[in-house]
Amino acid sequence: MAPTYKNADVLACRKINKLLFYEWGKVYVFDTSQGTLVKRVFQHTDPKYIVCVSDNNDNFPPFDLPISDISRIGIVLGLLRIGDS
Repeated sequence: MAPTYKNADVLACRKINKLLFYEWGKVYVFDTSQGTLVKRVFQHTDPKYIVCVSDNNDNFPPFDLPISDISRIGIVLGLLRIGDS
């Protein structure tokens, strides 16, 4: 998610136990079968999916994520950055 978030950044997140709605365009942390993802989310035409977008989408194109594959979710509230990393 560079340039917004860098490798050494510590993200401050709020765990969401019961998701009522997504805040489109906001950054979320997802635990999935493929591992942990930090992505900006947008609405998909199929309500069973969300569109995950990286801020550095030149290297990482957007992809569709099945909502059923998400085991835990949190919304990113801020970050702690030490140094110029």
